[in-house]
Amino acid sequence: MRASTLKALLIHTADDKGNAGPDYEYGWGLINVQAAAELLATYRSNAGTRRVVEDRVATSRTQVDVAFAWDGSSPIKATLCWTDPAGTATASHDDRARRLVNNLDLRVIGPDAAIHRPWVMPFVGDWSVASCAYAAITGSNATDTVEQVLIAAPAVAGVYTARVTFAGTLTNGSQPFSLILSGVTPSQRAPAPVLTASSPSSGSWFDVTASGSGAAFAANGYTTTLNTTGSPTARNPLAGRSAWSGTSPGFVKVVVNLTDTAKYAGHSLRIRWRLGTDSSTASAGWYVDDVTLSGIGDPPPVPLQGTLLRVH
Repeated sequence: MRASTLKALLIHTADDKGNAGPDYEYGWGLINVQAAAELLATYRSNAGTRRVVEDRVATSRTQVDVAFAWDGSSPIKATLCWTDPAGTATASHDDRARRLVNNLDLRVIGPDAAIHRPWVMPFVGDWSVASCAYAAITGSNATDTVEQVLIAAPAVAGVYTARVTFAGTLTNGSQPFSLILSGVTPSQRAPAPVLTASSPSSGSWFDVTASGSGAAFAANGYTTTLNTTGSPTARNPLAGRSAWSGTSPGFVKVVVNLTDTAKYAGHSLRIRWRLGTDSSTASAGWYVDDVTLSGIGDPPPVPLQGTLLRVH
């Protein structure tokens, strides 16, 4: 795990003490190693469910959305952490000017379009000794590298979206981050795969159909948009996305063209297929057969025997 992932995990699963949210007496709470381990074990058992996310924002990718179906009973919690580049050093003392370099923002958007904001430490903007005892509020945190959204009693069933963006200009052009989620529906059955690729500039994963991907389906693209209705506990975690679904008459040749060759020139390309499942018809799953690349030699190179294709 990244250092930011471990930090986010410990904060996310800590037992809250004192005032709700972070405070100056208990910080983010009392570390609960068992709860952290159980979250990882649950994630391992349901790897298709996005409970632990390691991704990045970039100048060319200003927003990362992580959609998930609420499990219908638990509180929804999202904790964002990142390792910030070094800030400007100071030789003075008692200087409360923030030293944050890359300011990331976390929001959770509900199915009803309601926007849920993260905790903000109470002294920000109103410093006094007395304010150290105030309860944290929610708003926009521009002070540190931890943001957490808590929806203690969600009122609306359906698909929620954890959205990570940034304010200002990114130092170094990109910023890796770690996101921990709870209150998420575990994945079930009935496969629905989607194809994603890795950006040569940021190393982050994006869908072939995403704006600015520099790629497009030339043959046999997605067949449907996954349903967003029904019980949250039975819904596909990729609900709302375009995907392949249903039964195919044997293997189907899917062709993806790199439409923006300048974007990919001189870079490595990684591709993966993501599988989301729901609680409907059970099946044996789906298979990936031959993968070839054309346009980089004649005839196109054939992967060596033993080449591994990893399905996520």
